[in-house]
Order: sequence, then structure tokens, then C-alpha cells
Amino acid sequence: MAGKSGRSINNVPESSVKRMIFSWEGILVLIFIAVNIFCALFSEFYNLSSLLRQMPVYLAEVFLMLTMAYILVLGEIDISVGSIVCLSATMCCIVCNTNAPFIVVVLVALIVGTICGAINGFILTRFQELPPMIVTLATQIIFRGIAEIVLGDGGSISVTNTDGFRLIGGKVGQVPYIL
Repeated sequence: MAGKSGRSINNVPESSVKRMIFSWEGILVLIFIAVNIFCALFSEFYNLSSLLRQMPVYLAEVFLMLTMAYILVLGEIDISVGSIVCLSATMCCIVCNTNAPFIVVVLVALIVGTICGAINGFILTRFQELPPMIVTLATQIIFRGIAEIVLGDGGSISVTNTDGFRLIGGKVGQVPYIL
């Protein structure tokens, strides 16, 4: 919006430092610099060993973010991803508690996730007039509801057989890994 002088940020020449700082990219860079300065000065959390310890925790989310980034680049959205992960993890834990081999546990989780994704894909391709956000919102509610029904009143499940999961994570020296 123009001020009394008739100038606005949109009227500032492209080569102007003010234009660069107040662009989205400039604001993002300023926030990044500020966060790094404050973390370096005031936080014991922000160091290499802490980041290495946290890496396995966030690795699964990174894979989800990469696939979501691909969908977003295509101009679409899938908001049922969290519920699909919840349902897959629920079924994974149930199968794990039956003392099934680890490969069976992993395959069940992958199959459940694949079936849920196929359901989303089928609905979106069969009924192309429906917006993807509405379809994935509906399937999010359905998948989360199925997980809640399976979990029962407690809303959680304990895994008693964790032997197979020790194969997919650990440390090499101080560097954690997860497969």
C-alpha cells in the first residue's frame, strides 16, 4: 500500500537493498541467520553431537516430506499421509506382537500403506471432478477411524517383540544409523 509519498515496496527499484531485504527470500534468509545466531549463543542443543543423536528420530519424517514435496510440486495435496502412517504402524505393531518374523512385520506395514495409497489413487482417478484435498481429507478420516477402532479405547499399543527392530537402527561409533 502506498504511503503519503506515493511510494510502496512494489515501486522500489529492483536493484535496491530494501527491495531485496523485504522480499520473501530476504526475510527467509534473515530468519535463518537470526535463528542460527541465537542458537549458537544461547543453546546447548545446537551442536554436532546433538544433531547426530536426533538424526534417526527425524529420518522417517524426511522420507515423508520428500514424497509430499513431489506431490506439492505437481500442484496437488495429500493430507491423509499421517493417517496412513498411523494405520500402517498400528497394523505393524499388531503383527509384531504375534511374534511374526521381522520381514513379515515390515511387509504388512508396507502393504497396508500401499493399499491406502491405492485407494486414494483409485478415487482420484475414477472421480476426477473431486478435488484431491476433499478426497484425501475423507480418506484421512476413514484411515484414522480404522486405526482408532483397532486400537480400542486406550488409543495405544505396546510392542512386546522388539528383536527385529534392533536390526534397523543403532550406532557406528557416535554416528547413529537407521535403515
